[in-house]
Amino acid sequence: MAATRDHIQSSTSPDTPLIKLAGSADTPAGAAAYANAAADALVRYGTSHRTDTGVRVALMSMAATPSAPSSPNLPLDVAVGTASGVLLAGLGAAVLSGRRARGQHDAGRAPRGAVPGPAAEPVEVHS
Repeated sequence: MAATRDHIQSSTSPDTPLIKLAGSADTPAGAAAYANAAADALVRYGTSHRTDTGVRVALMSMAATPSAPSSPNLPLDVAVGTASGVLLAGLGAAVLSGRRARGQHDAGRAPRGAVPGPAAEPVEVHS
């Protein structure tokens, strides 16, 4: 039973009283079979509890055999990885250039936290 749960995903919409079931498997036919079996079990469970809940559960459509895998999507994965790398490199360069610029700008200043010495009193010199 736990293995079957790993192959089924469900989702709902807040706007409609529908439950979407999706199956995953090594083969397209296997994915459709998991989704159809889960839908059948859900309808049978809902039918057996209809008097308790007052809800009628019905199957809207059978799962179709997918024509292509939904994941992994190699071109999408490469694009996302490249964009993430460029973004991180840009952020790193911005941080490093900010540190260098600040270091050059503050070179003549007293270090942060330095306490100035006491002010010198004017001294009169008599000759």
